Amino acid sequence: METKNPKKLLSSALVFASVFMGSIMGAGITMLSSPTSGKEFRKKIKGTFSVLKSSVDEQFDTASLIVIENSAQVITKTKIRVGDFNSYLSKIKEKIKLPPLIK
Repeated sequence: METKNPKKLLSSALVFASVFMGSIMGAGITMLSSPTSGKEFRKKIKGTFSVLKSSVDEQFDTASLIVIENSAQVITKTKIRVGDFNSYLSKIKEKIKLPPLIK
C-alpha cells in the first residue's frame, strides 16, 4: 500500500486554492469592467456570490473532514508508538536491576 506524502498533498492543495482564487479574482475584475447598468450588475454579483459561498462552504467542509480524519490517524499512530516505547522501556527495566530511586 502506498503512503501519501503530506508535503505533496499540501502543495497540490495550495495549487488548487491558488487557481481557484485566481479565477474568482479574474471573474470579479471582468464583472467590474463590463459595461452594464448598476441594477444588472448588482443582480449578477448577488447570484455569483451565492454560488461562490455555497461552493466555498462545501470545499471547507470537505477539507475539514480530511484534516480531522488525518489528525485522528496521526494521533492513533502516535499512541501506538508511545505504548510500544513504554513496553520496551519496562522490559529493559525488568532485565537490568536498577536502584529503587530510578524505578
